[in-house]
Amino acid sequence: MRSPLGELLHELLDTTADVEARRAVWADADRRLMESTADRVVELEVAGLGSLSARIEARVARVREAIRTEPYRLQSDPDADELTLDLLRDASVLVDATDRRVPSQSAVPVSETPSGGAGNDGFGDGDADVEVPSLTENEVAVITTLARFDPMRLASVAMIESEMDTGSRRSPRKIGEAVNRLIELELAERPRGDRSGARLTTAGRRVARKVAD
Repeated sequence: MRSPLGELLHELLDTTADVEARRAVWADADRRLMESTADRVVELEVAGLGSLSARIEARVARVREAIRTEPYRLQSDPDADELTLDLLRDASVLVDATDRRVPSQSAVPVSETPSGGAGNDGFGDGDADVEVPSLTENEVAVITTLARFDPMRLASVAMIESEMDTGSRRSPRKIGEAVNRLIELELAERPRGDRSGARLTTAGRRVARKVAD
């Protein structure tokens, strides 16, 4: 069973096979995302899970922003569609995990997933077959932490350290080494040069979702 928000996120992912159909569905999604997110946030806050509800609200806000600005971003970024899909997958994974932990009072049966759409694992088209390279514990900690940032944001070592959970926090030196290794594996990049912050590539975000599962 999924919450209405979880079902909506999967519906938006299920349109990935046809670009025009996808954009038509996305264009009508903003209001529905706003309403279903508000309902789920209230349920979680009543259950005493305010921190979790805030994380969900933040991820859905990124999805809504990406959907609203996509027509403009496509003019300069041919990968704008893929960025929106990544944000949808990230939100879907978190909401699915939350639905399993705290069933929604308005839960709906899991619908059949069309061929090429997002499966019940919430990863969407292609993620189920992602090959995860051999990663150290430090590299896993860094890649899963980088996945929490907005996909376009460049994170410094200090930002990564600050975002890490207390129990898995690494030293700046180990974080820097892990980032460099992720760049070698083409899972991360520094688009503004070696002295800039880093972000995950599309492949990196998919690997991060797999190792976090």
